Amino acid sequence: MKNFTKLIIIALATSISMASIAKEAQTEQQINEQMQQMATKVNSQLPRKVDEMMTLLHIDYDNKVFSYFYKIDDLSQLKNTANVEANMTRIACSSMNKMINELGYSYRYNYVAPNNEQIMDFTVNKNSCTKLTK
Repeated sequence: MKNFTKLIIIALATSISMASIAKEAQTEQQINEQMQQMATKVNSQLPRKVDEMMTLLHIDYDNKVFSYFYKIDDLSQLKNTANVEANMTRIACSSMNKMINELGYSYRYNYVAPNNEQIMDFTVNKNSCTKLTK
């Protein structure tokens, strides 16, 4: 999973550009509409292989929750799902601190096998980030 960082950068880069849109919006409804439009725009470029192990299938946005759906193309490279969740949580909490802790956004990560069997599904939110600091 050497290129796992690439996967994270792609996922979070989307959120960073969304955060800049959120600053300009005036109401919660406007923010939600703009975030949904951004998710739709990103989805028009998906699915996209992010490294030799995974493909980003699509993203969803609903009321401050970004959901990223990945297919693990090569299960032989997936060593420990607990490490994936711990790493994603740590990176999301540090990279998206303001979005998560101040603005209340959450990031859901869903991973399926080549046969579409669910492997992992977890959410990074303010609670997740708080646990890291204890």
